[in-house]
Amino acid sequence: MKIKPCVLLLSGIIVLAACSEKLDIDREYTRKLVANCILCPDTVQVLTLAYNSTVGSSVFDKVSDAEAVLYCENEAVGKFTKGKQDWELKYTPEAGKEYRLEVRVPGEPVLTATTTMPEKIAIERMKSGKDRAFRRLFQQAKPGPAFWIFCFTVNTDTQDYVRRNPKAGPEDYMQSSIGSNHPYADSFNAGTDIMFSTSSYVAGTTREHQHYVRIAPTYNHEGYIDFCIEGYLLFSFIYFRSASEEYDKYLKSSLKRAMAMIDTDDPTSWFDETEVFCNIENGLGIFGAYNDYVLQYNTLIDHYIETLNLPVSRIFDTPGLQEWIID
Repeated sequence: MKIKPCVLLLSGIIVLAACSEKLDIDREYTRKLVANCILCPDTVQVLTLAYNSTVGSSVFDKVSDAEAVLYCENEAVGKFTKGKQDWELKYTPEAGKEYRLEVRVPGEPVLTATTTMPEKIAIERMKSGKDRAFRRLFQQAKPGPAFWIFCFTVNTDTQDYVRRNPKAGPEDYMQSSIGSNHPYADSFNAGTDIMFSTSSYVAGTTREHQHYVRIAPTYNHEGYIDFCIEGYLLFSFIYFRSASEEYDKYLKSSLKRAMAMIDTDDPTSWFDETEVFCNIENGLGIFGAYNDYVLQYNTLIDHYIETLNLPVSRIFDTPGLQEWIID
C-alpha cells in the first residue's frame, strides 16, 4: 500500500473519526463544533475546525472565523492563523511540557483541552544477524509512555542513501503487516496468522498486526526490554511514535472503529458500538501529541552495525561516504 506520511492512519484519516460518535439512527442531529489538533515534532502545528455532519454524511462545514490560542505551561505561545484549508501555527512543542488549546468561535462556547508532549522513546538498535532483512533486534533502554511501531519500505531511487534526519517521503511504501514480540505489545489489531505465513523462504515468529504494533506504557517496568520487529526491513524506515495519553486512547479507539467498519465479512461489525475517544470540552474532537524516533536501515548502515560494529553516526564523518548522505 502506497501512502504519504502526512496521511498516515495515525495522523490523517483518523481525523474523520473524530467527527463520529456511536451510531444511533433514531437520534436527532445536534450541531457541534469539532476541533482536531495533534502536536508533532515539526515547525508548524495544524488545527482543523469544522462542524459535525448528520449521520451518513461526509460533508463538514469548515469554520472561517475563530480565535485559537496554544498555551505552554499557562503561557500563550501563539495564535493559529487561517490557511487555505486549516489553521496553522509556527511553533515546535517541547517534550515534557503541558499544553492547552483554547478555541473561541462566535456564538459557541469556548473549546478547551490539554495534553502533554511526550519524550521520544528510548530505543537502541542491536545487531540482528543473518535474518535482519526480515527480523530486527532492539532494546528499550528505559520505561516510557505508550508508543506505536510502524514501518515504511524505501523506494528504489533513494534506498541506498543515508538520511541525516530519517523519515519517510511521499514515494515510500507503508507496510500493511508488522509483528513484534515486545512483552507489552497490544493484540487488539493482531490476527491469528504468524508473520510471513504465506512465504516459502522465511519463517515468522510473531503474530501479524495490521499496519501498527501498539506498545502499552512501560512506566512500571524495571530494566531493559529486548524485543524484535518483523517485516520486510532490508530497506526501511522504522517509526517508534510515542503518544500522549489522550492521543494513545484516540488512536486505539479510532483504529478499532475503522477495523469494524472495514470488516465486510462480519455483518455484526456494522453495528459496532466503539466510541472514538474525545477530550475536547464543549465540543468534539481530539487534542493530543506525539514524538517520533525513526531508524533507517539499508545495506550501508548494516555494514556499519553488523560487520564493523560501529554506530551509524560514524557514517556522517567518514571520508568517501559523503556522496551517500542526504538530508
